[in-house]
Amino acid sequence: EDLALAQTVFIHYKIINRSIQDLHDFRMGFFMDPDLGCANDDFLGTDVGRSMFYVYNWDDVDEPCLGALGYGPQPPAFGMAVLTGPRMDADGSDNINEPLVPAFNGSGFDDGTIDNERYGLCNTMQWNREGAFAVSDPSIPAHFHGFLRSQWKDGTPQTYGGIGYDLDTGAIASNFLYPDDSDPFGVGTNGVPQSSWHETQQQPQDRRGVASMGPITFAPGDEQEILIAYVYARATSGGALASVTALQHRVDSIATFAATIPGIMAPGSPCDALPLSIAQHAKNTTALHVYPIPANDHATIVTSNQGTGRTIQILDAHGSLVAQHPALG
Repeated sequence: EDLALAQTVFIHYKIINRSIQDLHDFRMGFFMDPDLGCANDDFLGTDVGRSMFYVYNWDDVDEPCLGALGYGPQPPAFGMAVLTGPRMDADGSDNINEPLVPAFNGSGFDDGTIDNERYGLCNTMQWNREGAFAVSDPSIPAHFHGFLRSQWKDGTPQTYGGIGYDLDTGAIASNFLYPDDSDPFGVGTNGVPQSSWHETQQQPQDRRGVASMGPITFAPGDEQEILIAYVYARATSGGALASVTALQHRVDSIATFAATIPGIMAPGSPCDALPLSIAQHAKNTTALHVYPIPANDHATIVTSNQGTGRTIQILDAHGSLVAQHPALG
């Protein structure tokens, strides 16, 4: 477990809607351009049950390329695992097993508590740095939003099998990319189980991907907190796929460890109980929070109690005083 922790990075995000608008169909996406040694021989995969998006080498030796040395024989695997996802919209119920996503890999379901359900991983998708339009880098907001929903740039849904892009109207839409055998109940294919699917075409490409969670309704002032683990594992033998197995075991260990720490999986936890290899930044108790940005005719400025009695001044880009107001307690 100590080695697993030493080779894991925990990131605790706190996301606040500082705007004055309700955000509907709001999704959180985590971009991954892994470049595991040589970037041209990487495969991506999804472990649906573990809420993990991961990368591994397509063969058992990672050769140097594009200026990267490569890992050589017995290359590692690397994954991003969702330990605590965003809260689902409240519905006044203790949900049991619906919807399938996130009941299969989320948390708070059928535990006797109302409206504490949280998402696990909901969608994963891959594209290439360059190449055919529909399956290459996004460039406009509609592309990014589509990728968060497993939809290609031309509006075609990601489909199950092959490379995930199929114009056949009979193709099966899939929320998850290359789930292998980690989705036995077909939660990513509308509840219809499918055969195992993993990447097989060894075509040199710089693969990129995104793992996303949602949708939620994000109202002004709402806060969401999530906990993500970035995990590394390298098996001592057995080839590249053995490193994937080692990664899965390590993620299980990390998730079990995190669940034993009081508050670690709950909103507001600062992860203080985790061993740190770098110093934490001290919280700035005099920080100002300004929203919305940009503002038109008004803006809200929030400061700490230490700001009480002081004067807040607003300057324009030239340094001229636009307005000033005493800070209120």
